[in-house]
Amino acid sequence: MSNKSILVVDDDEDIRSLLTYNIDKAGYDVDAASNGVECLEKIKKNKPNLILMDVMMPEMDGLEVCEQIKSNPTNSDILICFLTCLLYTSPSPR
Repeated sequence: MSNKSILVVDDDEDIRSLLTYNIDKAGYDVDAASNGVECLEKIKKNKPNLILMDVMMPEMDGLEVCEQIKSNPTNSDILICFLTCLLYTSPSPR
């Protein structure tokens, strides 16, 4: 990948497609992974500058993937931006 590469990691195919399409149109090299394991394999082959990653994924969530990436000195400089559809609602007042 070039010096402006982005890896999109999301288990939702529609979200992956939307993000990769728009990132490509913006002129960046973009690759995609459908889960955390695939993400870790891809960064071994081509280290991206930025990872856009879903938090909630099956098998290995985004936080676990982040921990593994950041624990490896070779990859610790990769920027990671988390994406999520998780909604937080504060408790109702009584």
